[in-house]
Amino acid sequence: FLGVHQAIGTIEVALDARTASGDLLLPRLREIVLVMGLLSTALIVATGMFSTALARLGERQRRDALQDSLTGCANRRAFAQQFQKEAERSRRLQLGIGLLFADLDHFKEANDRHGHAVGDLILERAARRIEGALRETDLLFRWGGEEFVVLMPHTPPEEVGAIAERVRLALERTALVALPGGPEIAITA
Repeated sequence: FLGVHQAIGTIEVALDARTASGDLLLPRLREIVLVMGLLSTALIVATGMFSTALARLGERQRRDALQDSLTGCANRRAFAQQFQKEAERSRRLQLGIGLLFADLDHFKEANDRHGHAVGDLILERAARRIEGALRETDLLFRWGGEEFVVLMPHTPPEEVGAIAERVRLALERTALVALPGGPEIAITA
């Protein structure tokens, strides 16, 4: 806007100069500057809004690429990144790193018998129960299907076993009622 205004200011026009239609030229030039300024402002605002929306979309896609949409757990791709960081940190600090692989028992049978909606509910609730049995520093990942992985930074082997037992007990503690009035389904791993 200022550039256009300065450019017009350098043009030497007589105060009484007129357009081909007989109108005074200076008021018309001022209108042109105003319109160009408004268009430039609209373009800047639209560009800002577009870049903000694009950044949000990119962030959402990055998050979705690292998160299991059903359980909300981090996924296998996120595990690869996180494990590399934690393994390096453990090496540097000379501390252990624990891994727990949990596979839900008879999941395919329950999924086939009661349907995919119930299977999805089992996976969601299993993830919540596993999270509830973990320490704040432990990281839960859905590996695939009915398999989960827990990454336990700075954990000696004897603690891994205790945490695994806590997870196992949390899963089997109470049967899951998938739907109101529906069958109770036991979850074990």
